[in-house]
Amino acid sequence: MKFGKTIRLEQNLSWNSKWIDLFLEYKELKQLLNAHIDSFGRFKNVHAFMEEFKPRWKREVLKIDGHLKRQMQTIRTKVKQDAEKAQAGGNGPDHELQLKWVLSLKRLARYNEINHEGQNKFIKKVLKHLEDDTPSDVVASIEKLSERVVQSSAKHAQELDSLREEIDQLMGPDEKIEYDETEAGERLNELEVDEPVPLLSELALESLPPGQITRLKLALVPNEVGDYITIHVTVAKGRFAGPVLGITSALHGNELNGIPLIFRLFREIDVDSMKGTLVAIPVLNPPGYQRRQRGFHDGQDLNRLFPGNPDGNCGQTYVHHVLEKIIKKFDYHIDMHTASFGRKNSLYVRADMRHPVSHEMALLQHPQIIVHNTAPDGSLRSAAMALGIPSITVEIGDPLVFHNKFVSSALYGVENVLRWLDVQSFGDEEDDEDGDANTESGKNDDSTPKEAESSDAAAEEPSKTDMRRLDSVDSFVALSAGASMASPLSPLTKPPSPHRRTSRRGSVNPLHTKTTICARSKWIYSPAGGVLRVRPEVNTWVTQGEILAIVQNLFGDVVFTLKAPADAIVVGKSTNPICASGDRIIHLGYVEDELPKGKVDDGHT
Repeated sequence: MKFGKTIRLEQNLSWNSKWIDLFLEYKELKQLLNAHIDSFGRFKNVHAFMEEFKPRWKREVLKIDGHLKRQMQTIRTKVKQDAEKAQAGGNGPDHELQLKWVLSLKRLARYNEINHEGQNKFIKKVLKHLEDDTPSDVVASIEKLSERVVQSSAKHAQELDSLREEIDQLMGPDEKIEYDETEAGERLNELEVDEPVPLLSELALESLPPGQITRLKLALVPNEVGDYITIHVTVAKGRFAGPVLGITSALHGNELNGIPLIFRLFREIDVDSMKGTLVAIPVLNPPGYQRRQRGFHDGQDLNRLFPGNPDGNCGQTYVHHVLEKIIKKFDYHIDMHTASFGRKNSLYVRADMRHPVSHEMALLQHPQIIVHNTAPDGSLRSAAMALGIPSITVEIGDPLVFHNKFVSSALYGVENVLRWLDVQSFGDEEDDEDGDANTESGKNDDSTPKEAESSDAAAEEPSKTDMRRLDSVDSFVALSAGASMASPLSPLTKPPSPHRRTSRRGSVNPLHTKTTICARSKWIYSPAGGVLRVRPEVNTWVTQGEILAIVQNLFGDVVFTLKAPADAIVVGKSTNPICASGDRIIHLGYVEDELPKGKVDDGHT
């Protein structure tokens, strides 16, 4: 049986269903390899393959290692709790519980084995396609990856054996356990319940334990039946002090692509080497999400109500609590959105490109398009920026659908920001052959970072960003507690011209895109109603005078023709043929020699 089928069968076992996204993406890795192999079985360009392969491989390794570490930590904690309960009740060892934990360890051991086998098989496939004249640095790099796989798997196997010994000591004298695995597996599924998630009134980051990922619910405001509207929050708090990056998604309840991005990001986080804190809210507008709609439960657009009002209407009260209880905890902020219903977006970023930090955060995303935009009044981004929290908006595709390629690309962008803030390296420190590799995990070049204190007295909160002007009037440096960002930021005064630029920051972008930076953008509205047809696709260029769209009446007559007012790139467009007078048609971005000063927005409400 081919290994790809073997791993799929393992994923489909009932007791592995919760881990289905945590196995090695063997099929996808093979597809990546095959895309770089010619008809003779040779690499078309081995360096191009390595550039794309290595970050993908690191993500897989981090995902698998992180899952094993988290599962073993959970089992160790629960076993101790069970043993303490048994002792407190004067009971002997509970062998049924012992069976449960032993079986859980056996499943983890199998997970470790099959992923190790898949990693080895894939590395062998790569080596098989190398020519005799392959550069020695490429061969050495692949062999190094292979060695790490062996070392990591052996380490996990040893830790699993050690944990089994701990279980035996805590739960009672060692005795042979006879069981039927299928029957025991069914029994385990019956016993298993979801881990209770604490409901809190405040997001007390300083009280959360360092070196752990914490899940919690945050109570904001009472709803119609007196229950609290609650926000699901996931916090990764490193062992070392550093800045707080906040990620919010689904402030508009039907804009969902930030959700799988957050899921994937937390699979790859290594809190043991992390310097700082990552806070993620997958759904910031639960009432809208539950109704599959953009607005709040009363239909209001929450992204036009910030900073809110504690004595205002329901939407104003809600966003006031969001700002006070969540956003003010951040040092940096990324807000994830998509197009609204009936529209289509490129992968683009809205940011104040005259602000040095949001400027750099935008470039690190490697999107298709960046639009200079100072944030509309009432938006979450404008409220964060007003508080001194650098913030950008990332638009990831379309509503009510997962746009996987855009999600993957945006995930790379978020990881780039975490690298830049020196919060997480994502394994970069292991690449000794790379000139821009980070320092050893958990250390700076010249000093050891301050380690976060235990949960009894957690890591001190970092200060807000301190902006200091450098020698060049167009370059800045951002200094933040626990973050090493000593290199000048990009020049701020001029976007690229005439068309596109490629940012060299961070990791490889899976879209292989070059970023177009627009000094401004505008939505164009229809003066007529009827049937709308928009011709160009998103992320394509149009020239002045080119026909962009037509509106027809219900007899088929053209009642309005829209022509491009200037050369521009299509940022987004309407896909809904039903058009009323005043409806949006197309979002155009304009590349100019200078960024405009003052308030800049795209005109949408």
